[in-house]
Amino acid sequence: MRDEKTIIEYWTESTLLKKRGWSKGRIAKLLKNPDKLVPNPHYRTAPKMRLYAQSRVLAAEASPEFVTFNRAFDWLTVAVTP
Repeated sequence: MRDEKTIIEYWTESTLLKKRGWSKGRIAKLLKNPDKLVPNPHYRTAPKMRLYAQSRVLAAEASPEFVTFNRAFDWLTVAVTP
């Protein structure tokens, strides 16, 4: 019988910011530390990339605090849009 490892999928901090509607403050408050730090593949001297486990991000997005924040943000966006 093979010892199969569980594959963990990660999202970068920039993915959370640009595609999933997070802010840096919300990341710091709900996710705190990244699950993994890896060298930046594009720029060797750049800071390490922060990776967050998808399962942890999805759990945080389902939390009442995140849902409330998104509803408030959606309302603000609608109120400001001309």
